[in-house]
Amino acid sequence: MLKLTAERFQKTLRDSDLLGRVGGDEFVVSIILDSKGETASHIAARLMEALKEPFVIDNRALSVGASIGISLYPDDGLTADEVMNEADIAMYQAKVEGGGCIRLFDQALREQSEQVYRLLSRLRKAISLEQFELHYQLQFDMQTLQPCGMEALLRWRDVVNGLVAPDQFIPVALEYGLMPTIGRWVIRQACKDNMTLIETGLLDVVVAVNICAPLFSEAGFCALVHQLLVSTGLPAERLELEITEDVAMNSSAQVLQTSDELHEAGIRLAMDDFGIGFSSLNRLKKLRFDKLKIDRSFVSGLFESRSDQAIVQAILGMAKGLSMRTVAEGVETEEQLAFLREAGCSQGQGFWFARPMPLPELIEWLRERR
Repeated sequence: MLKLTAERFQKTLRDSDLLGRVGGDEFVVSIILDSKGETASHIAARLMEALKEPFVIDNRALSVGASIGISLYPDDGLTADEVMNEADIAMYQAKVEGGGCIRLFDQALREQSEQVYRLLSRLRKAISLEQFELHYQLQFDMQTLQPCGMEALLRWRDVVNGLVAPDQFIPVALEYGLMPTIGRWVIRQACKDNMTLIETGLLDVVVAVNICAPLFSEAGFCALVHQLLVSTGLPAERLELEITEDVAMNSSAQVLQTSDELHEAGIRLAMDDFGIGFSSLNRLKKLRFDKLKIDRSFVSGLFESRSDQAIVQAILGMAKGLSMRTVAEGVETEEQLAFLREAGCSQGQGFWFARPMPLPELIEWLRERR
């Protein structure tokens, strides 16, 4: 894919432009502008256009997108390192804005980047001091309305700013390679907390943990999970790992092997936020998912859009045909609950049932309802 992308870029650029790959899936283009020629934005737009047509690999059509950052010499930097760094900052901002766009570096981005680096410094300290906590949102059986699972949600309690919203620090942790380390802590703590609930006799259900793509793709991931289960004493069938569609669509042999090893070990696998990506049905079958989680955007739109109703019903029908359980995220009203129950959804989670709670609060919540 990288080679084909580079070839397509090369055909789009001029002979005087210099294309290089700086690592991973990142490319850099050095261009010399003149007053009568194209602007950097126009050239970037042509690179975007070059990616619109899907790539065909092994008789499969694969679509890719890009985020482009632009910096100019000497306006944004006086050395090659400075110009590259500013372009990288602009590219990161393009990703934050949803990807698939072009961002020019400016002073506002410089100030934002300084904030990111300050956040990054605090985040690294938080990792070393384990300043994280998990809040648990219960999942309920749609027919009995009894708890049947719970999802572990990561929170960062910063000593200066209190609880930091996940959408503020998780993108930074992913961008700078910190998420696998945090993810290992989350799995261990979730297993430990679930064992606490089981031993108290208050709740004996599956705990679901979100796994980032870099961690799931590691060669030793299954061995890690096994070691954490053994050290905490949690039975394998009481752990569920959630991955997003972008992880599922990764065609690497390692991802398929990890899925098979998890299945053989009795650890459940769920696809999170299903419906917002581009999963193939064949991929769903190969990765041996046990559960599909319907994205909250479809649940919230059930009574605003007939298309959302049709999408939810289609997902439920497909999951039933594949013998997969389903969980509807973001259930907040009686009407949503009634629709999903009637449509055959297996489980639900959301504020209608219970808000996310730290372990002590969850224990108290369960005791009050015994």
